[in-house]
Amino acid sequence: MGFTAVFLDDDSKDVLRQWAKENIGNPIGRIHAEHMTINGNVGKNARESLPVGKIVALRVIGYAKDKVCQAVVVSCPAQPSVNSVPHITISTNGVQPSYSNQLLERHYKPVEDGPWLFGGVEDHNPKVTPAVRETAIAEATQRQ
Repeated sequence: MGFTAVFLDDDSKDVLRQWAKENIGNPIGRIHAEHMTINGNVGKNARESLPVGKIVALRVIGYAKDKVCQAVVVSCPAQPSVNSVPHITISTNGVQPSYSNQLLERHYKPVEDGPWLFGGVEDHNPKVTPAVRETAIAEATQRQ
């Protein structure tokens, strides 16, 4: 069993970590900040129905934190997540990253003008050019 995800490009990881530090606080424990889960606990054929390698735009629209977890809520119209609150786990201390689901289902703080992030569907090393960013943002804003 595994999971499918949108994996952030390196620039987006940097943008997210900096934004989180400025808006949520210093990371606690282990830093994650690398992907948005599309579907968890899936078999090896789960990728067949996905647009593998497609670059999509995600936008930070909220966040939550407690003593053991920090996470951001994201909007990603081009690639939905099965999680009730689509998100990226920023950091955890003593809990699994999946704990962020419980945290965000309780409450999160909405934000306006959160950063745009970019990632590849099931692509652990996406290459995102400026033209691809523009296309991904256009697609995301049309679907909202």
